[in-house]
Amino acid sequence: MKKKKKNLTQKQRKLVKQILENIGKRGFTKTVEQMMLNSGYSVKMARAQRGIIDSPTIQAELSPIVQGMLKERNAVIKAMGEKRNEAKYRDLTDALDKLTKNIQLLSGKETQRLEITGYEKLKDEELNDELRKKLKKGGKD
Repeated sequence: MKKKKKNLTQKQRKLVKQILENIGKRGFTKTVEQMMLNSGYSVKMARAQRGIIDSPTIQAELSPIVQGMLKERNAVIKAMGEKRNEAKYRDLTDALDKLTKNIQLLSGKETQRLEITGYEKLKDEELNDELRKKLKKGGKD
């Protein structure tokens, strides 16, 4: 028996649309939190975005996009070896970086690693404040 594909909710449709509009966009791009807020999610849900992005329904919509990005990233990696002595190598590394980060983001993987210790007793909002401070410092204490 085939699994019936779940339909996206209105919020999920808006979120997927915003993600598609922001991928590869130059200049100002929205964060996932901003896109979620614009799609009608609460502040609390937008801050806990991993549960939404990782949902099977959203991942089913984003999977073909991620697969296309993986193919493109592999083509960039191949071209890097061929263009090693040309000025456009910098552009290729930039493309590789952006594709990798977007793939991580859209497939629910980490886009940044932070060491977080000593915060076990903080309330959610206190923890969010501490994490924001840490991110502003570039993840360093």
